[in-house]
Amino acid sequence: MGYYDRLFESSHISGLQLKNRIVFPAIGTHYANRDGTVSQRLIDFYVKRAEGGVGLIVVEFCAIDPFQKGSTAELGVWEDKFIDGLSRLTSAVKLPGSKAALQLHHPGRLTDTRINGVQGVAPSAVPALTMREVPRELSEVEIEAIIDEFVEGARRAKEAGFDAVELHGASGYLIYQFFSPLSNLRKDGWGGNTLGRTRFAREIVRRVKEVLGGDFPIVLRMAVTDYQEGGLTIEESKKIVQIMEKERVDSISVTAGTFDSPVPGLVPPMFMPRGCHTGMSAEIKKVTSLPVMVAGRVNGLKLAEQIVSEGKADLICMGRALIADPDLLKKAKEGREREIEVCVADNTCVHSITRGIPGNPLVCLMNPDVGREGEKETKAEKPRKVLVIGGSPAGVEASRVAALRGHQVILWEENPELGGRWSYLLKSYIPHRVSVLRGLGVKMELGKEITLSSVLELNPDIVIVTMGLAPATPLIPGLEKAKVFQADDVLSGKVRAEGRVAVIGGNNIGMELAEFLMKHGVRGDQISILEEKWAGRGIERFSRRSLIDKLTQCGVRIMVDVKIREFESNRLVFRKKDGTEESVEMDCAVIALPRIRHDALAGSLSRSGLQVLSVNACQSPSDYVEAAEEGASIGREI
Repeated sequence: MGYYDRLFESSHISGLQLKNRIVFPAIGTHYANRDGTVSQRLIDFYVKRAEGGVGLIVVEFCAIDPFQKGSTAELGVWEDKFIDGLSRLTSAVKLPGSKAALQLHHPGRLTDTRINGVQGVAPSAVPALTMREVPRELSEVEIEAIIDEFVEGARRAKEAGFDAVELHGASGYLIYQFFSPLSNLRKDGWGGNTLGRTRFAREIVRRVKEVLGGDFPIVLRMAVTDYQEGGLTIEESKKIVQIMEKERVDSISVTAGTFDSPVPGLVPPMFMPRGCHTGMSAEIKKVTSLPVMVAGRVNGLKLAEQIVSEGKADLICMGRALIADPDLLKKAKEGREREIEVCVADNTCVHSITRGIPGNPLVCLMNPDVGREGEKETKAEKPRKVLVIGGSPAGVEASRVAALRGHQVILWEENPELGGRWSYLLKSYIPHRVSVLRGLGVKMELGKEITLSSVLELNPDIVIVTMGLAPATPLIPGLEKAKVFQADDVLSGKVRAEGRVAVIGGNNIGMELAEFLMKHGVRGDQISILEEKWAGRGIERFSRRSLIDKLTQCGVRIMVDVKIREFESNRLVFRKKDGTEESVEMDCAVIALPRIRHDALAGSLSRSGLQVLSVNACQSPSDYVEAAEEGASIGREI
C-alpha cells in the first residue's frame, strides 16, 4: 500500500469528506428507463463501482428540462417524481462508503428535434459543427427560467440524498456555450467579456447556494480549452475559475475538448498520451485554492499517484478505467494489481452510447459484464458438449457465456491466437479473454486445422460456428505482375512490406496497417492509402480523427473517393472523383479491403446431422458490440 499513500488518503470538497482521491466521473450509460427514471440496472452499475472503493461517484448527466435532453435515454430530475428513484440510487451507492454527486445537464445547441421534438436553444443562434440544426437564441426570460431549472434540479438532488451536485460546463453543452466566445455572441449582460460570459454559471451557483445553503458543495466541470481558433483557451479558463471561486464554487473538474474540437480530447483515444490533461489541471491549480479534479486517460493507479504527488491535481477521475475494472482499487489494496483489467482507450464504450438517436447501452471491450452487474447467468438444465469454431469476438463471448452456464466448451481457432482479424490495434484485449476462458475451464486449441472429419471425431452436442472471412482480392489489371500482399499477412508478421507502400483500402484495417508499417520502419511519406469511400470506416469517431491526424502529420498520403485503374510497373494508377487520373510510386501494395464472408463449413456440418448455430464474424471495431452481443445471446440459448 505504501506506493499509493497519497491516492488512498482522505480528501475533501468543502465540508464533504472523501475516503480517498479517486472519483468515478459522470459517464452516460443509457441504463435509465426511457421516462428518465432510475432503473435497477443503473443502480447495479453504480453500486459495483462503489463496492470497489471509489471515494466519490458522480452520477451521469441528468436532464433538468424534459424538452431539452441530450439523449432520449437520459436520466431526469425535472420533476419531484424522480426523487424516489434517485433516493434508492444514493442509498445503494453510499452504503459501501462512497459519496455521491449528481451531474446537472442542459445540452443547449447539442440536441435537436429528433431527440426532443423541439429546436435546441443556445446563447446565440450559432450551430455546433456536429449538429444538423441551428439553435434558437435564448431570450433573457428564458435564461432566467433555465437557471431556475438548475436550482430546482439541485434541490431535488439534495432531497434525494446526494452529497453534492456537479454543473456540466464541459463537452460543449450549455454552460460551456455561455463561456465560449465562439458560441456566445450576445451583446447584453449575458455575453461580451469574460465576466459577462460567466454570468449564467455565476447566477446558477449563487441561487443554488441561496436555496440549499452555502455548505452544499457545487462542482463545476469545465472544458478548459476547446482547441479551436478563437475559442476558449486555458488562459481565459484560469480567469473563469477565479471568478467562479469568488461565487463559492467548491471544486473544479478539468476536462478538455468538445464534440466540435479538432483534437479529440473530450474522450482521449489510445493515440493520445496517458494523463493528457494534467498539464492543464496543473495550470488551473496555480490560480485557485479549490480542489481540482482531472480526467483524461488516467488508466492506472501509478499514474494517478504521480499526478497527485506532483501537485497537478487533488482528485483523479478514472472513468473508463473503472468501467473496464470496477475492482481496480480493491485489487491494488489486496496486492493483486496483475489482475487489473486495464482500459486501452479503444472507445468501444463511446461508440456504443453514440450509436443512433435512442441511445444504446454502454458496453466495454475489456469488461463484458458492464451493464449486467446485477445479473448472473442461469445454469443450463442439461450441460452439453459445445464446440465453438472461431475465436472472433462472437466466438469468444459464446464460449464465455456457455461455460458460465455449465456447458463443457471447446474453442477451436485456426489462427495461432484468438481475436480474429478485425483490429490490429485492439489485440490487447486478447490476453484478458484468454485468462477468463481458462478460468472457466474452456479448452482452447489454437492453430487448429478444422475439417468436417475433425468435428465429427469430437462428436459435440452443439456446434457454434463463427462465419468465416476470406481475404478479398480486387480485379485490377496488372495486379498479377505486381508485388502484392494481404494486410493479414503483413500484420501477422508472415511477410514484410518495405519501401514505398501503397495500401489499397482506407477502412480501419488500412489505417491501422499504415500505423503498423511506421512502427516497423516504413517512413510515413512512403505510405499512400487509397480508398473508394471515406477514410477510417469502422473506427469510432474520436479514435478515427486522432489516427488520421497522426498519419497525416507523419506524411502519410490519404486519398479518398478514388478508383484504382491498374498496376503499371512500379506505380499504381487511380481515377479521382472528377475523372482525372493520377498515380503513386510503389515498391509493393497491400490489400486492406473488407473481407468476404463464407459459411461453407457451417453448411457441411449441418448436412452431417449436427446441431449447428451460426454467428456473424467481426469486420471492424464498430462491429464489435453487435458481434459480442450476438455471441453472448447464442451462449444463453443453448
